[in-house]
Amino acid sequence: MAYSGSIGSDLLEFGRMSVNTPDVPYSWNDAEKKILQSHREHYYEMWLLVDKLEQDGPEGITLPKKPVGKLESLLGITRESKILSGINLHQYLVKLIVYKLPTGAITCPELQNINVSNLDEILDYLKVGYAGISQNTAYTLGTYLDYGKYLNFAFQLHQEEKWSGKILTSWDNWLKDHVGIAASFARKLREMAKLLGDYKKFHSLNISFSELYQRRKQIENLLSLHRDCSEFWRI
Repeated sequence: MAYSGSIGSDLLEFGRMSVNTPDVPYSWNDAEKKILQSHREHYYEMWLLVDKLEQDGPEGITLPKKPVGKLESLLGITRESKILSGINLHQYLVKLIVYKLPTGAITCPELQNINVSNLDEILDYLKVGYAGISQNTAYTLGTYLDYGKYLNFAFQLHQEEKWSGKILTSWDNWLKDHVGIAASFARKLREMAKLLGDYKKFHSLNISFSELYQRRKQIENLLSLHRDCSEFWRI
């Protein structure tokens, strides 16, 4: 849909800026990026349409096609009356286990296999690890969880160095300045690492990090109430 003449230059400039997908710190998979871009283009076209409708009237106005997918799916909002939980959730997740990773799958060395004792020493691992998970390829869930462990350990190092007066920068700003990762995304990675980092089979799921995070409360409930399921995922 193209409009001219009555559309203000400021609005057109906004359109040029907003239709292009920006570089965002959060890691979305390709399908989720498609939903974001489709909604971005749809609401930009609606912005132009409302502007034209207001100035020129309804003649010749055609509504743009609906965007692909639903933003609710990216926000963890579900319209289902029942949320997948308990044994049903366990059975759903079991079907997503990949017992052999394909060649080229992204991996991350386990935290206990590296020798670091301060923020400077762990920084390179954080940078390389973030670059890895930002590739957003399949079979990276285990790397997300391992990377969350790195972040948790780095957070403790940061706390120690801040208390000792060695550094003054806040944790969020240190991450942004030195690693480039958004604090909100880092918090999610740390939370999931604490919840699932020691459950080996979760590292082998072929599932997006965003879906796993959306189901975190149900997964926590599953592991707490169903001991047999908890042991299954742990080994």
